[in-house]
Amino acid sequence: MARNIEEDDDSPEPKKKAKGMPLPLIIAIVAGVVVLGCGGVSVVAAFVFWASVKPVEQDKPPGDMSLKEFILQKPSKPTAVQVDCELSTYYNFSFSRCAETHYSFRVVGGSPYASAHAYAPKTSDYGKRLYEQLKSGRTQKMTLRLQRVGPNGNALPADDDDSFALIGVVDAVTKD
Repeated sequence: MARNIEEDDDSPEPKKKAKGMPLPLIIAIVAGVVVLGCGGVSVVAAFVFWASVKPVEQDKPPGDMSLKEFILQKPSKPTAVQVDCELSTYYNFSFSRCAETHYSFRVVGGSPYASAHAYAPKTSDYGKRLYEQLKSGRTQKMTLRLQRVGPNGNALPADDDDSFALIGVVDAVTKD
């Protein structure tokens, strides 16, 4: 004989969640009633405004993306990236034979951490200016325009993840 399990179930019914007004609204109403004679309306309005304000997201650094994002996403177009930049003598990958024609700069991205090298033609105004700013050996925080192209302007191979063309300086701030 088949039995109906639902009829034999002696377990109590699950409790239903109480429905009502949200706690901040209840507090605002009570606070307004308590201090109504002493500018309670403005207190309630201030509280309601405070309760409705959402936290502001942390500001992103200047630039289109972080250096880590640039390395991982491999954008094909010129991209502004904020980095700490210093003069270097490292030439590798597509730029391995460019010591006579390009300046080498080590670029480091903060959070999330990433590092790479960017190369600017020695004949470019921005390359010369950047060389002059960094030839003392100091590091500067700046926003550079990078592109995933080699010295000849052709797209870099997909596995070339840390040598890029520096095609412009967006902004430079001296780091003390």
